[in-house]
Amino acid sequence: MSSRAPRRFVAVAVALAGLAAAYGAAAAWLLRFDLDRLLFARTPPPASVEVSAEAFRLSGRNGAAMVFRRFDRAVTTPVQGCVVFFPGHEGGVDRYASEFFPDLEHAGLVVYAAAYPGQDGAPGPARIDDVQALALKAVSRVAATCGSNHTVVVGRSLGAMIAAYAAGAANPAGLVMESASPSLCAGIRGALREHWFLRPLLVLPIEGIVKHDFSIAEAVPSELHVAIFQGSADTRTPLADFRAEAGGPERLPIFEVPGGTHTDTLRRAKPAMISAMLGMIRARGEASVAGRREH
Repeated sequence: MSSRAPRRFVAVAVALAGLAAAYGAAAAWLLRFDLDRLLFARTPPPASVEVSAEAFRLSGRNGAAMVFRRFDRAVTTPVQGCVVFFPGHEGGVDRYASEFFPDLEHAGLVVYAAAYPGQDGAPGPARIDDVQALALKAVSRVAATCGSNHTVVVGRSLGAMIAAYAAGAANPAGLVMESASPSLCAGIRGALREHWFLRPLLVLPIEGIVKHDFSIAEAVPSELHVAIFQGSADTRTPLADFRAEAGGPERLPIFEVPGGTHTDTLRRAKPAMISAMLGMIRARGEASVAGRREH
């Protein structure tokens, strides 16, 4: 073999190592300085949800706003309470308006659904600190109208973390999460695992790169009534991430949804989730009555 061949191999190896280093450095830069754009995908306005469904909007910085739409047309039983719903990172109010909200309404629950800045017709762009602040304002606003004892906060995927921080500060009747991650970094790792070309980035020290690793354990006070629904076949936000040895939060009730994936756990768990919401409202009401009797 010519002496030039080993040199060529070395050159190729050095070039590949350089590309890998550049790839990792670019990913680290995005996670550190442009995480908002990764968390909140831009989406078009909803096609079927009427503009008249908008209940209120809350303004953030640089012209951004979070829009909340009210869904109550299918409420045919006495109103039991209100739900403030936070979707995943791609929004999708149209989907939930047809696949999820009618079931809540039939159960007597009025829904206030969030559209993050830059999604579903809400002006953007989104910033995580803005979204968190506006989410808390929204939950407080709905609770002031519906009563905190009759308000439940619900979130799925990324929205579960947003819901957790808002509920933890506002003290509603309860918090229901579906397909959640125990922390922001765990959620980022789940997203990287979903694509083969991103899996090499799993070696990055993500906790040391992001500015703050938001977590359910940090957000949720011990006295808040919580229920977490996780699919047994969910590879994006796996149930294993919630085990204590994996850094998952302790003391929180987690309900396994057999066969549930990241895309269909909501459909599979819908009856149990609605039952949990109504149970939280009943429990808060009973506790309130008992408290008044003691005084």
